[in-house]
This record gives sequence, structure tokens and C-alpha cells, in this order.
Amino acid sequence: MIQCWRCLIGRYDASKLAKTEMTIVASVNGKRAAEFTIAVGASESEIVDAARTAAGAKLSGVEIIKTIVVPNKLVNFVVKK
Repeated sequence: MIQCWRCLIGRYDASKLAKTEMTIVASVNGKRAAEFTIAVGASESEIVDAARTAAGAKLSGVEIIKTIVVPNKLVNFVVKK
């Protein structure tokens, strides 16, 4: 019985471990504004567009000076009022 149990330890299904979505934080001037989920293979422009949509209320009426993207983690908008 113990021998069979040890045989099963190393077996797993890699397809069940693969992520299809990731959670990214959108921040404005370094302060957390929103959190959103996007597909793993999304391009940088798609991620920035989704971050703009998620942080829409905080970005209204301000000028975006710079957009900083940390891959797979966050998007920060540096704004000027």
C-alpha cells in the first residue's frame, strides 16, 4: 500500500495548473485606484486600455503625463490636475 501511494505523489496535470487570467492593479500617482482581471497573453496596449477603463473615475478631468507598466503586476498613471 505504501509503495502505491509514493508512486502517485509525482503525478499531476500541467493543463490544470496553467493560468488563463491575471489580476493587475491600476494606480494613479502611486495610489491604488482599481484592480482588474485580463487574459495572460494580452498585449501591453490592451493592458493599458483596460487599466484606463478600470480607473476611469480617477482619470477624469486630469492630464496623463506618463504611463508606467510593470509586466504582470501593475499600471501606474502619472497625472497632472
